[in-house]
Order: sequence, then structure tokens, then C-alpha cells
Amino acid sequence: MRFDLSFPVLLRTSGDAWRPGESKNVCVKGAFVLTDSPFMPRPNAEYVLRLPPELTKANHPLMIRFLGTILRCEQVHEGDSSFGIALQSRDYKYLPKEEAAKFAAMFTTGFADC
Repeated sequence: MRFDLSFPVLLRTSGDAWRPGESKNVCVKGAFVLTDSPFMPRPNAEYVLRLPPELTKANHPLMIRFLGTILRCEQVHEGDSSFGIALQSRDYKYLPKEEAAKFAAMFTTGFADC
């Protein structure tokens, strides 16, 4: 079952620079993310979801880092520079405070540090 949930996302493949995106739906096995960068289907993708406190009831955003595969990339609208990325997850971890702080800075600076 997929849930229509929109969260800020950072996405990359094989150690490339992080790119910003936004989830459109998520499920136990993966996510569909919108981004302005095309990605080739390949294994060794990583993405970080930033879950808001309103959802998790934590006193700060929680960040989860997923490892997986990019299954497909499709242009969302003709002539538009946005792409839909289908991701399959194979592993995840909640980021510890120190690592989450690094990603939090990327989310709050408008991805200038990506």
C-alpha cells in the first residue's frame, strides 16, 4: 500500500552529490520522488527522508536514510524540467543525532551544500 505523503528528500547515486527532491508517495518497499535532476536506473541509490514532528510526535524532524535501487526515471510534464524517480528500498536506518545534523543543514540552507 502506498501513502500519498510529501516530504523533503535528498537523493544521490554512487557517491554523487546530493540532489533535492520531494516525495509524492511512500511505502514499505520504496518511494516515488520528484526532482529537477534526471537519474539513470541503477542500484546503489541513497535517499534521505525528513519526517516532520507533526507526523512522528518527536520534538524535531526525524531523518531516515534508505539504500536502494532507482527503478525508473520519467519526465513529469512535457517541456518541464521535473522528473519522477521510482525507488525500491532494500535497507534503511534512522540517522543518529550527529549525522542527522549534517543533513538538517542541507535541508535548511536550500540545498546549497549538496
